[in-house]
Amino acid sequence: MKITAYKPVLNKATSKSIKTMLRVIDKQAQLVEDEIKTLVDNDKQLKHQVKL
Repeated sequence: MKITAYKPVLNKATSKSIKTMLRVIDKQAQLVEDEIKTLVDNDKQLKHQVKL
């Protein structure tokens, strides 16, 4: 086999690996966003309670 035959395989593996990492990062970003929204909501509730 020629060495060039391995390049597409490596590229496919790398591409799949990158896509997987991006999916994981996207999921983590969603979790962080949800956490921030929760903190903001809690902050608003606390401020409202203080006003009462």
